[in-house]
Order: sequence, then C-alpha cells, then structure tokens
Amino acid sequence: MMKYRYSISLLLLLFFQTMAAQPVQHSGYWQAKDPMLEKARQLSITKPEQAIKLVENILQQSKKTGNRQTEAESYLLLGNIYEQIGQTTLARRRYTEALQALRREKSTGLKPIILYWLGSAELKEGQYEVARTHFQDCLASTGNQQLAARCREGLADLAVASGRIGEGELLYDSLRAYYKSLPDSIGVARIDAKKARFFVSQ
Repeated sequence: MMKYRYSISLLLLLFFQTMAAQPVQHSGYWQAKDPMLEKARQLSITKPEQAIKLVENILQQSKKTGNRQTEAESYLLLGNIYEQIGQTTLARRRYTEALQALRREKSTGLKPIILYWLGSAELKEGQYEVARTHFQDCLASTGNQQLAARCREGLADLAVASGRIGEGELLYDSLRAYYKSLPDSIGVARIDAKKARFFVSQ
C-alpha cells in the first residue's frame, strides 16, 4: 500500500513539474485592456523575445501619452514574460514598476493582481517576509475570490517553504475544497501535486 502511494505521489510530482513549466502569465487573473498587449501575451508563448520588444514599444508610447493603466499593464506583462523565461529578478523589478505606475490611482482592480505576482516572485527569490506582505495586501484589496484564493495559495507555499508544513497543509486542504466547489480541476490537480511533492521529499 505504501509503495502504491509513493508511486502515485511520484506521478503527481512529475505532473506538477510539467505544470510549473507552463507560461506563468496565462493563468486567467488579468486581461489587458490594450489589444496590442493581448497580442504580445499570445506572442510570448512561442517568441518571448519578440513579445518583450513589442511590450516595450507599447510601454514607451503609454508614457508619452500619460496612460497609467497601459503603462502598469505593460510592466506587469513584462514581469510575467521574464518570470516565464526564468529571469525572476527582472520580473520583480517590472512588477514593482507596475505598482509605481499606479501610485496616484485611488482605485484600480489591477493593483491586487500586481501584488499577487510580486509576492510570487519574491517567494521564488526567498524573500519570505516581503512575499507575505504582498500576499496579505492582495487579500485585503481584492474582491475577486479566485485571485484571493491564489494569494492564499501563495501563503500556503510560503508556509511550507518556511518549514511550517502543518500550516501549509491546512491551507492546501481548504484551497482544494474551494477549487473543487467551483469546479476548477486544474486548481485541484495543482494542490494535489504540491502536496505530493512535499510527501515525497519528507
């Protein structure tokens, strides 16, 4: 029985690694208002370098016209693309610039989304306390339940990375129940795979 559970856990671990290799920006948490940015998003799947050049051109134009929303979206998409190709440090910088672009905006649904991605990047870089702050700020500022769930998932990942395995598992269990209720089969599979990864590593 134990051998069977171990085999299943290994399969789930491999599945998680495959999922983790997918482009990070295509997770459905935001959609750019500028159609050219959406074009760049699609281009980034196969040609990230060309996509970066396109987004940078859009970014420069948005700065000239003073379009803060497009400027922030451009920085956010650049961060997503850099994270996709493994340049997490550059991704963090772009996410930070996205927040700065919106610093004078009183109300925008984009801010909590940026906070989620910034928290995710900080977590990957081992900046746990900073990541925690961003995830918590995301939770406090969003009315989107699915985004809130991903921020809680970030906190669960953070708990496990910090060695608080029990706390992380409790959060994963509650998130799995939430994803199952939607239903969100990808979310359920992602949680199962994460739990399997830690089971194998113990």
